[in-house]
Amino acid sequence: MSDHRLVHGDVGARNVLIGPDLSARVSGLGAAFGGRNPGSAARQRAAEVPLKWQAPERIMMQLSIDRSDVWSFGILMYEMITLGSPPYPELDPQSVLPKLQRSYRMKRPYSCGGPLYDLMRYCWMWSFKDRPAFSAILKLLDSSLHLADTEAICAPELDVSEYNRQAGLVPSAPSPTATAQPAREPQKVEYI
Repeated sequence: MSDHRLVHGDVGARNVLIGPDLSARVSGLGAAFGGRNPGSAARQRAAEVPLKWQAPERIMMQLSIDRSDVWSFGILMYEMITLGSPPYPELDPQSVLPKLQRSYRMKRPYSCGGPLYDLMRYCWMWSFKDRPAFSAILKLLDSSLHLADTEAICAPELDVSEYNRQAGLVPSAPSPTATAQPAREPQKVEYI
């Protein structure tokens, strides 16, 4: 999208559709517009995007550029790594910007390895000029996936069996010949 000078304006898990082949498609282009200076209609749409996903320049100046979407992409990565946890779970929306101004960033999720968290932090640089372009993010993700051969990029202890069952990736009921297993408590995502 950034190659076409299109700013999405509402990047978040709620706007990613997953197909039967597990391919991802971006939806929710209602807040999207081209160029650096949105008109009043685009500003109104930007005001409707949840604050916790917006880049600081979008909140403070209604400035939306491709690097604003990069910030939101970092939030989307947090949502994916935590299996859908909302960003800044300990903060109400109005307190996010003042905390960000004081250099606060979300802690590394327990389920997240260092390389992916470093990329998230890179996406959350205060100045949009310091954030990576999406082309650089693709290269960084590609190199992180190659790292997965030698080092965990996500915590291997994370039990995702319940999420797989809900997504239809595993049978929902055991076969009649299966041995009964004791129920397991779902694991909580912890922050360190």
